[in-house]
Amino acid sequence: MPSGTRLYEAAGRLSAAGIIARAAGEYYGPGNRAARRKARRHEAAAGGGILRPGRRGGTDFRPESEMTRTNGWIFLRHCFCSLFIRTNTKHAMNTKIAFFGAKPYDRESFDKTNEAFGFDIRYYKGHLTAESAVLAKGSAAVCIFVNDTADAETVEALKELRVPLIALRCAGFNNVDLEAAARNGITVVRVPAYSPYAVAEHAVALMLTLNRKIHRAYWRTRDGNFSLHGLMGFDMHGKTAGIVGTGKIAKILIGILRGFGMEVLGYDPYPDERFAREAGMRYVPLDELYGRSDIISLHCPLTEQTRYMIDEGAIARMKPGVMLINTGNR
Repeated sequence: MPSGTRLYEAAGRLSAAGIIARAAGEYYGPGNRAARRKARRHEAAAGGGILRPGRRGGTDFRPESEMTRTNGWIFLRHCFCSLFIRTNTKHAMNTKIAFFGAKPYDRESFDKTNEAFGFDIRYYKGHLTAESAVLAKGSAAVCIFVNDTADAETVEALKELRVPLIALRCAGFNNVDLEAAARNGITVVRVPAYSPYAVAEHAVALMLTLNRKIHRAYWRTRDGNFSLHGLMGFDMHGKTAGIVGTGKIAKILIGILRGFGMEVLGYDPYPDERFAREAGMRYVPLDELYGRSDIISLHCPLTEQTRYMIDEGAIARMKPGVMLINTGNR
């Protein structure tokens, strides 16, 4: 992580005073009591959680096991709150946020949360790029998602436009050039975790859909075709699941799969042997996991070490017909 990068994490169900006190300390200075008082007055509007700055000279990433559950709506409040302490209440309506890649459900959730703040949100369907950055002119922040681009060129364009904040409404930040952000004095905030239960349950839903061909059965029955030909799956009970990466989401998934009666193999550079004993799963080398698993589920971040980890060689070591599930940031 580049030295001096200011990346903040909305990371917990703690009092919103954490957001206010930390952010007010940075933007108003430790001696500005008026700023802190203003921040505390709006603690209730901010919701739960803290913005956690990096340690001096770097960025503080807490291990996933230390993160508490953080939903997307909490992030909205964090983002608005970090902007709110920079502005006077009477000027909030004049503070613009440029929202890229906007979907109808984004508008619904952000507009509802914004009722407590009154910012001027400009929604754009297109993605953020160096060319589209001009739409953020006059904005206090840009809010982006996974398909937006905040590379060095885009970040420099935002600096020229005097946009001080990039807010990601997602956990991954591989689409942001953090070194460029540090050089240009732009703060980056993100969501470090969604509901781990929601992601784990979605992974199981994908497994069941692929196994029992639910997507194909749906279209057949719509057409009045109730044939079972080609829709037969297999009993997951007794089969082997391989879990790559055993963080918070994966641990919940392992519990669900053990409830199905599956054998679970895991791989993680930092294995949690105590959890493995309690959950009834085993850590094995990656090659063994590939070779023995009927279902493989990926729960690892996108890094240089994990990029293209499922390549031709990895697939060649897997069983014929293996099911590959990917709900990680990849």
